[in-house]
Amino acid sequence: VDQDSSLITNETFKDKIYNLHVKDAKIGGGSVPLGEGDTDFSVFKTLANAKINFVTLQAARIPGMSEVDQFKKNREFVYQALKTHIGE
Repeated sequence: VDQDSSLITNETFKDKIYNLHVKDAKIGGGSVPLGEGDTDFSVFKTLANAKINFVTLQAARIPGMSEVDQFKKNREFVYQALKTHIGE
């Protein structure tokens, strides 16, 4: 989990980043469901300010939960993260 977003705002790289892959994970561990790891989702504000328009958000599967319910849970997490870090 790399929480250093300086490359996104660095003038040398800013215009060369077209897509960013974001997922939640525990430091020293693997992927976990969104909101359960150590990822700093304030990166959404950095992405918005840097005008990064394409973000791939990877979410770990939740055993025993249907894909539709996982999608709904992840959609709500992303909505709340955007609302918190960017505003409505």
